[in-house]
Amino acid sequence: MYARQAALAAIVLVGLLLAVSCGRPRVRYPKPGQSEEGVASYYDGEFVGRRTANGEVMDRDLLTAAHRTFVFGTVVRVTNLGNGRDVVVRINDRGPFIDDRIIDLTLAGARAVDMIRSGTAKVRLDVLSAPPPGTPMWVQIGAFVETRNAERLRDRFAEMYPATIVAEGEFHKVRLGPCKNERDARILAARVRKIGVPAIIVVEK
Repeated sequence: MYARQAALAAIVLVGLLLAVSCGRPRVRYPKPGQSEEGVASYYDGEFVGRRTANGEVMDRDLLTAAHRTFVFGTVVRVTNLGNGRDVVVRINDRGPFIDDRIIDLTLAGARAVDMIRSGTAKVRLDVLSAPPPGTPMWVQIGAFVETRNAERLRDRFAEMYPATIVAEGEFHKVRLGPCKNERDARILAARVRKIGVPAIIVVEK
């Protein structure tokens, strides 16, 4: 009997350890000036045109990047420690999840630091700016010059989700939320896309 209980306890313990090890890394809000070193790689090919983790379309010609934990919108300088070349990129995706790699650049970013031929490079990341802790996450579903168009889209979703219009320059942006965390924002964005409405996650006050 005791042997059976011990076996069950061991199974439960293994399950808990697996749950912890397989869980999504917690989002971090780095401070400007923070640095870390590791290996950079770049992603291209089949990833081009797909949705990034924040909902934007992956474009090889844009200076964006994937990081495992830095909050979306974090801007970092990536310096190739082998040749001193650097590039400034914005985090809009998650990854890489291989060994000691700490960032995945687009083709444009990889070209800027001259790592196309090698495929990887030892780099230093220096955080230039990032949303502060507590900054809300929103799911943005449209941006219009005409206020009435923004109001129509807001009213379409208002019965299902909290919806608001944010004016930025000449645009009126329709947003759902705020969401408590990235997981909730990604779930909401996926639901919106299923009904044919583009959605991206923004981290702004």
